[in-house]
Amino acid sequence: MLFISMFILLGSPTIYFDVMVPAAVDLPSDIKLVAVIDRSQSDNNVVNVLEKGLLSTLSGKGDRLSKHCIDGVAGQLSKNQDISTVITGIVEKRPGTALDFPKPLIWEEVQRICNEYKTDAVMSLEIFSRQVIDNVAEVKVGFRIYDPKNKMILDEFQYFHGIKAGVVPSEGQPEAIVSNLINSDDALINASFVAGTIYGKRISPFWIRVNRKYYKRSKRDPQMAEGARMMEVNNWDAAEQAFLQAIENGHRKTKGKALHNLAIVYEINGNLDQAFACAQDAWGKYGNKASREYSGILQYRINEVNLLRNQQEN
Repeated sequence: MLFISMFILLGSPTIYFDVMVPAAVDLPSDIKLVAVIDRSQSDNNVVNVLEKGLLSTLSGKGDRLSKHCIDGVAGQLSKNQDISTVITGIVEKRPGTALDFPKPLIWEEVQRICNEYKTDAVMSLEIFSRQVIDNVAEVKVGFRIYDPKNKMILDEFQYFHGIKAGVVPSEGQPEAIVSNLINSDDALINASFVAGTIYGKRISPFWIRVNRKYYKRSKRDPQMAEGARMMEVNNWDAAEQAFLQAIENGHRKTKGKALHNLAIVYEINGNLDQAFACAQDAWGKYGNKASREYSGILQYRINEVNLLRNQQEN
């Protein structure tokens, strides 16, 4: 769903809208349902207690942090119709701590999981560690995706994500220490969940918010001001007509500004080729400096949309 909002600041009115961007990893089109498992748990009981979190006895938040990471992945993928997940609840232990990838699952195990849950692939959380340093809650996460049909690991990716834990209470007071631990625990939960959404965005197209600066007026040109007002009430047809008139009748600077604004209207309406042509003319013919950078942005957007179209068609 396209959502558009306007912010008008002194000298730099800005329009915000949502665009879909392609996934970084293009999964095969026959993978529609993925079983999610957790292989990040240590076979060392001491490490397990620490990972589960000191605050399980203080705040009642006894879930493993890795569960929140898996929930984040599933939640992000639920926003896209291309890939669905089955959270299996499978938790497998591994030697040592979850700081590096373990040996891959054997293909017989991958196939067994896919058969049991009727899925096309297995997504495995295989690295998960957490720490709080300088009041920042940070998690290290690593995922693999196994394709049993072709016996291929489709993706292997590890990364960090951190969230500030909040204001540190005054030291020296027992209740302040507990409060700080609770704040850290909440931050770790949030960091774990968001880290999961980051991986979901890696393997599935997602929406982002972008912004474009436009021209609200041009000296002695009523069509420019009219077109800008029409943009501000989402009347794109009227805005287009006003800017076309400004391009036809305006002076040199007005033509460049009107072409720039018209390019934004075309981009919002999904006509990226027309938007690119207008931005090129605004810079090339009329020297509108803002349109030079905007031309590059539009070229990048055209490439993104072509990749996105390929991902959705395959």
